[in-house]
Amino acid sequence: MTATEQLFFLTAEGIHTPYGLLDINKALEMLDEGCFDEPIWHGLEIVCCISEAEEKGMTGELAPEKTIMYWRWLYTAMFFSEQLTRNGWTEVLNENGGTDKGTMYRGHNGGMTIYLKPLRLAMQNYMEWALIETYGAESGLLKSILMYKAFTGALGDGEKTGITMEGYRAMHMILDGLISEATDNSEPETRVFH
Repeated sequence: MTATEQLFFLTAEGIHTPYGLLDINKALEMLDEGCFDEPIWHGLEIVCCISEAEEKGMTGELAPEKTIMYWRWLYTAMFFSEQLTRNGWTEVLNENGGTDKGTMYRGHNGGMTIYLKPLRLAMQNYMEWALIETYGAESGLLKSILMYKAFTGALGDGEKTGITMEGYRAMHMILDGLISEATDNSEPETRVFH
């Protein structure tokens, strides 16, 4: 496939997309906001363009706040893709009367529909914030980046080899915890008699 046939491709000016030319920072922000979540291969192409730009030295020194967007998206997309391969797509009615597409996660405590953006938010809220609270803003952010690299098998030679056992454990812990919480809190603690 040539650059003229691709929807997303890297040039010296930035990443060419159907939405226009994006610099790396804007592409990362849009990736984090979920602009490239559906279809997921759009996000994967953006990730490839960012990786290529980094390999070519075109990104400069990315701020940790931008770098974490890349690694968080990649990790959650890898997990989501595996669940999608196992369980296929599912459509759920949303509050606007339409449907949202996700996939099923089946864990120790039951199952739930998962989506890319909420997976990223869960990682941010449960894992990243714990590291930031423990080590402070700067060190916690850097440790979070290392965590995502470890979860994707990217430590060492930089190759992303797939989700590691630690990566699976972390996501299962969060999702099983959310399922447990939803199950435990779905009924009133005491019965109400009228």
